Amino acid sequence: MSRLFVKDKRIVGLIGLVFIIIVTLIYVLMSINNSSKNSLFYISSYREEFGSMTNGQQTVDYSITLNNQDRRNYKIKFIEPIVPLEIKKIFKHEVLIIEKIMLNKKSKEEIKGQFKIDINQLNQSETNKLLPLIKQYKIIYDDNKEIVLSIYGEINKPK
Repeated sequence: MSRLFVKDKRIVGLIGLVFIIIVTLIYVLMSINNSSKNSLFYISSYREEFGSMTNGQQTVDYSITLNNQDRRNYKIKFIEPIVPLEIKKIFKHEVLIIEKIMLNKKSKEEIKGQFKIDINQLNQSETNKLLPLIKQYKIIYDDNKEIVLSIYGEINKPK
């Protein structure tokens, strides 16, 4: 009787282990599937640096490489850098990249922009700590669909 009980425990344990493995695989596959639905585009590289300075106004040059990993083309209406509120206080004008481009399937496109900030109240150390000023980009594409991409690879779901 005790041998039969030990055998039953092993079978139950084996079934439990198989169940856990199956549930884990399903979870992983669903995560992969969901992330691919939300990652039409991604930023593969970005650059942001200070350019020329005139009368306390610092030029900031930036660029991103936007990749389309999907199997279809997308019409990019515009890309807007998203800047923290504390940084917006020192902006000299609105930042908006109006780039009407076609992002072809399985391709990439470099997008460049520039803006000015007022750094009269900041010392060199405080100015250097500002970078990167832009951590996310809002992209409007096709029929006013929206996606927000982070320079750190995080993706917010399309709306």
